[in-house]
Amino acid sequence: RRSGRAGLRRNVCIALGNVGDAGPFAGLADALLNDVSPIVRGAAAWAVREIGRRTGAAEAIRLLNAARDSETDASVIEEIG
Repeated sequence: RRSGRAGLRRNVCIALGNVGDAGPFAGLADALLNDVSPIVRGAAAWAVREIGRRTGAAEAIRLLNAARDSETDASVIEEIG
């Protein structure tokens, strides 16, 4: 069974978070701030938080704060922290 668009994008976010490299912030920022699926936005929030934790990237805090200001889905807000 196929995971569909949201499932695939969610899996990519998780993989990027597990790698821990700050390079993919642009793609994760787009997913976090603009994706229509709360599953994808939540996974992107987790990945950004994880990368920030591992690398100390100030960009992670900026992205999470921006997402917190505009997010309406409770599960994504919880993932943002």
